Amino acid sequence: MAENRTPSIEKGSAFYLWMVVGLIAIMLGRLEMDIDECIEAYSDLAETVFGEKLHRLPMNFIGRTQARFDSTKLEDAIKAVISRKAIPETELLNDGTKRGCHVFVCAADRFTKKIVRLRSYKLLGQPSIPATILQAALATSAATTFFNPVSIDDRIFADGAFGANNPVNEVEGEASNIWCPDTANLQPLVKCFISIGTGNPGIKPFEESLLGFLSKTLTQIATETENTEAEFIDRWRGHYDRKRYFRFNVEQGLQDIGMDEYNRKGAIKSATGGYLTHRDRIFRIRDCIQNLGLKERMGGDNLKNTMAEYEKRQIIEGHVVSNLPVLDQKIDLAKLRIAKGAAFDSYENQHTECLPGTRVQLLREVEKWAESVQAKCIFWLNGMAGTGKSTISQTVARRLREKNLLGASFFFKRGEEDRENAKRLFPTLTEQLAKSLPQMIPGIRKEVEDDPNISEKVLREQFEKLLLRPLLGINKAPTTTLVIIIDALDECKQEDVQVILRLLPQVQKSNSVQLRFLLTSRPDLLIRLGFKEIDGNHQDLILHEIPMPVIEHDIELYFKDKFTKLRQERSFSSGWPGDESIKILVERTVPLFISATTLCRFISDERWNPKKRLRAVLAEQATYVSKMDSTYMPVLNQLLTGQDKWESQQLVRVFKEIVGVIILLATPLSVKALARLLNMEHT
Repeated sequence: MAENRTPSIEKGSAFYLWMVVGLIAIMLGRLEMDIDECIEAYSDLAETVFGEKLHRLPMNFIGRTQARFDSTKLEDAIKAVISRKAIPETELLNDGTKRGCHVFVCAADRFTKKIVRLRSYKLLGQPSIPATILQAALATSAATTFFNPVSIDDRIFADGAFGANNPVNEVEGEASNIWCPDTANLQPLVKCFISIGTGNPGIKPFEESLLGFLSKTLTQIATETENTEAEFIDRWRGHYDRKRYFRFNVEQGLQDIGMDEYNRKGAIKSATGGYLTHRDRIFRIRDCIQNLGLKERMGGDNLKNTMAEYEKRQIIEGHVVSNLPVLDQKIDLAKLRIAKGAAFDSYENQHTECLPGTRVQLLREVEKWAESVQAKCIFWLNGMAGTGKSTISQTVARRLREKNLLGASFFFKRGEEDRENAKRLFPTLTEQLAKSLPQMIPGIRKEVEDDPNISEKVLREQFEKLLLRPLLGINKAPTTTLVIIIDALDECKQEDVQVILRLLPQVQKSNSVQLRFLLTSRPDLLIRLGFKEIDGNHQDLILHEIPMPVIEHDIELYFKDKFTKLRQERSFSSGWPGDESIKILVERTVPLFISATTLCRFISDERWNPKKRLRAVLAEQATYVSKMDSTYMPVLNQLLTGQDKWESQQLVRVFKEIVGVIILLATPLSVKALARLLNMEHT
């Protein structure tokens, strides 16, 4: 345009500028450069990066592709661009700030070969990759044979040329996800759609030599954009005729100019100038400008009303929902009888998380399963009591929520009325899932209206009506992946467990939503038999079979962290308690994290001297049958320290009464119920 400036977009405005041209998109949309500033920055970058080739050929002597240009120079040049705007290079592409311009760039996952969208904003129900601005710019620029692939969050990305070099379909899909996720009927909502190409590549035959195929034909296949454009215009021909869709692409003069030929700016200017001065293009540009001007002037009338309706698509307890009339979105969730405190972030369900630096490989494996398109429906994490299953569940839940991959969670707990059986499992999961996947709401509403007592029915009926049918009623593209976490399955009534395991794989019938389940439990016999029935639908990981050096490393880190905090709180010397003491504690507690936790709580009790308590633990030289004894006997013996004979006898008697009843109970009781049974005061 004549003014060479991007339109002014105020925060919260109804006008959104969509850009998906890789590095340029980030410069204009995320770094908020104006056109002149962007041209200058990109020209400097191109000269720095493409001034000298690292390798002449696109493959090495053993036939593998290799980067022809220096990836380090590209990284340094992008850092320089970011620093122009006084932005730290570590700042996230999506830093949580709401901006007038939504930006996403495309990159290809080297493992799945699928196009991935890196966004500057959060999109409900879609995975969020925590890429920095720098990482996103590198990933979308990492053209095969030009630069090395880029690693982000343990995943490897190249640029999106193989599948999205003309990203018009990606823009259509992304806009549909935001504005019309239920119907995917985007066209009636679009006033102006602009596509800008990088020049018609012309028609050339395939090169017959291997080198020619790799260096020329393969590049042409990757960067050919006109076929994509022709198919898109065919679908959007109504908008094209009504002057709502505009495609600008230089037809002649750029066929032989590659993205690395920065020194041919004169030829680029000449070809572009000739294209823009053609009478047909002058009219199309005029129509496009008028269209954009009309769109801005409509802000107070039709467009404002349309956007206001979109803004209304948001309230079911603070979550965005589909574009049905707002009043119809309300669902009486009170009719779903849920288990209070079952969600991972509930006040009643407070668990610690894995210490940074521990469980690294395990967490990576679980997240890889959650994000893989070819993974099994169920991931079973099993381990003995005290191996840290719930801590891992808590950590995974929080990390998946940050990536918009968490659908729901349910933590079973023996002794809690609504959490020791599965009666409230599916209503609770449904209530949470409706917030993560609002497209389910119409189906849920219908089932609840048809059967208000559905929460009291047998598990199969609850599952089919509250979860499966609403799920199958979703017609959504692209496919959404969400994970449901069910922790401590062994603390659920055993008859219910086998029913649950038979029901869950049925969610694979959905073509629109990949629902995954992370289940944790002890390896009890009935649970093992239940998983045997669904063999082929799950993968498992056995915590107590993780290599001992890995567990020792994690428990050692845990002790060091706790003692560091204790030193600071009590102003102890920096050398306390010493490596040898920590080594002894690790040997006594491996492989049970619960043992390490118990000792730390015992030693750091604010009512006692930590140094004396640590010495008491280390001085305990008795020979015990198990490591469990070596952990807990010193703790129990300390209860009698400082007591006279009569007080010691009383403590032992009360201990036996309480613990003895707990051991004999077939079903655990709450503390209040236990106190009534023993005729003791509940304090």
